Amino acid sequence: MPDEQEVTTLVTELETADGNAVSVQTAVDVMLAVDKLIDDIHKAYARDEEFVRRLRPFESGSFEIVLELMAMAAPLLMESPLLAMVFRGLKEFLAVKAQLAGRKYTITGNNVIVISGGEHIKVSPTGIILLDPKSSGAKAAEKAFNTLEHDSGIREIRFRRGKSQPFSRVPRQEFAYYEIPESMEETRSKTVRAVVGIRQPAFDSDLVWRIVWNGQKISATMEDKDFLERAMSGGEIFSQKDRLDVTLVLKQEYDPQSGQWINMTREHVIRKVWKHIRPDEQLDLENTVHDE
Repeated sequence: MPDEQEVTTLVTELETADGNAVSVQTAVDVMLAVDKLIDDIHKAYARDEEFVRRLRPFESGSFEIVLELMAMAAPLLMESPLLAMVFRGLKEFLAVKAQLAGRKYTITGNNVIVISGGEHIKVSPTGIILLDPKSSGAKAAEKAFNTLEHDSGIREIRFRRGKSQPFSRVPRQEFAYYEIPESMEETRSKTVRAVVGIRQPAFDSDLVWRIVWNGQKISATMEDKDFLERAMSGGEIFSQKDRLDVTLVLKQEYDPQSGQWINMTREHVIRKVWKHIRPDEQLDLENTVHDE
């Protein structure tokens, strides 16, 4: 073994309810998840340093998965920056997942996780990589914890360095937190039935209608071909203060400052026009919005 090589162990311990053996699938998925998370951290490491990971043999009667980690370029008798980064990254990933508690989130900038309710969690650049829903580590962790959740014998999973006390614990009730939430994209579509004011109609399918929805000035493409044909042929006459009862598809973007979804000013779609409302007509839908 070369002199300039630090060897340490990452121990993943599975606590069972009754001492029964864990399934092969559980052990394999957990090992792969830990390996993928470490691989993501290694890729984020600024320097090109050889890093070896080896699995130690299972001890009889033990549910500990022991992974040898070797930083080949670590100075003798000094802590390897890469190994330190591995343990910090894993600890942070597990801690933030517990804080998120399965809630949807988006990543803003390089070091901030924004939760749907507006809460901000400061995260390191390494943590950002691990929490990215597209990362191999996040996907492997989701699969592993899904397997753990379906293995009724597992009560808790613990992570420790060597023979020290665990630096992270994930009890059974938190296994579901590792499922990657859907709709974490920064934009989304929302369909509503509402009355909109007409600011400027458009008599060309390639142009947008300028309308007022819920007091907000927006633009929308007209997809109701029958209504558009009537408008283009003179079958629909427009005057000031006319309104339309429509099915409107709103394009929204996530605002990290408020933690809310807000309407964009463009890219909306009028899917269907139900009624052309004259200024002197009344309609129950006025000033109301109905999700569809």
